[in-house]
Amino acid sequence: MQGIRATVVGNLTADPVVKPVGATTVANFDVAVNDGYRDKNTGAWVDKETTYVRAAAWAQLAENVGDTLSKGDEVVLTGTLSLEQYETKEGDKRSALVLTVTEVGVSLRWSVAEVKKVKKGTRSPFVTPGPASAAVTPAPASSDAPPF
Repeated sequence: MQGIRATVVGNLTADPVVKPVGATTVANFDVAVNDGYRDKNTGAWVDKETTYVRAAAWAQLAENVGDTLSKGDEVVLTGTLSLEQYETKEGDKRSALVLTVTEVGVSLRWSVAEVKKVKKGTRSPFVTPGPASAAVTPAPASSDAPPF
C-alpha cells in the first residue's frame, strides 16, 4: 500500500532515538500537532485536540535529525504518511499515523537556526527504508571551519 505525501508541522515530544538498522541508521521520533484559534468574543486562545504523528528518518537524514533536534523543537516534516495497525500487550487493537520522513526543517516561527552543511564525501549514501544495502559513515565531528 502506498502512503500519502504529506507535510506535518508540530513539536517533538521527546528527543529522537537514533539506532542502527542493518547497514543504515533510523531516527524515530514523535511529533505533536496542536492547532488552535483565538476566540473572537473573549480573545482567549482555544486549543483543539492534539494529534500525534510517529516519524522515521533514514540514513544521513536520521543522523542529522539526531544531531540537531531535541524535545520541544517545532519542525516541518515532509514524507509519506501511512496508518500503522498494531496490538497492545493487553490485546487491544490500535492504529498510529506514521510519517516516513524525506525532508526536515526547523520552524523559524518561534526560533532561529544556524545551518551547517555536512562536508562532501562524509555523507552516508541514501538508503531506502527496508533491507540495508550500504554501510553508513558516521557524521563528522563538528568543526568551526566552514564546510566549503
